[in-house]
Amino acid sequence: MIKAIRLIWHPEAGWDPIIRQRRSVLSVWFLYLLPLVLICALGEGAVLCKWRTWTDGTHGILHFSLEQITVFETMHAIVTLVIITVCAHIVWLLREPFYGRYDYAQALTVVTCSFCPLLLCRFLEGIHRFSLWAPWAIGIYFTLKIFYSGIRIIAKTDPHSALGLYLISAATMVGLAGAQRYILIMCLTHGASVNSVIFNVAAKL
Repeated sequence: MIKAIRLIWHPEAGWDPIIRQRRSVLSVWFLYLLPLVLICALGEGAVLCKWRTWTDGTHGILHFSLEQITVFETMHAIVTLVIITVCAHIVWLLREPFYGRYDYAQALTVVTCSFCPLLLCRFLEGIHRFSLWAPWAIGIYFTLKIFYSGIRIIAKTDPHSALGLYLISAATMVGLAGAQRYILIMCLTHGASVNSVIFNVAAKL
């Protein structure tokens, strides 16, 4: 996971040791993906517990309790895991049309490490009066930058095919991550029904 964080500053040189390790799918899941998602969920939850309040239409200002934050972060983490898994699967499926020479484990590794900046920027989401789109924009910029370097290394194909593979994969990643962010903002600022689910589940804890 530390190596994945280093990609933010040195994307070109940082990929070599990660790719050479050739980790399995389970190894990527339990050594990279799950720890990263859990750390970011804990960090966002801690900041949220201290600073963040959201305006929810007729409900006014929402002050989440510890139980409600736990439910919210659990739901957020599950959706994040699904999105990263789906993106990795799509990148893997695109290997044949663009003559890529990589397996699913490599695709999952590249996508997971590429999403690292976007996940880390969740630490900024709990800061009061800080737009929820701002950390997303910062994170997605570095995510696409890191992904560009990684996909070129594992694809081992001609530049034209590598560019096409990157553009379609990047559009998928931006689309799914953007949809998640839009739904999250709508739920927290206008979605009384979703907030009610969070409140009801939290009340049973």
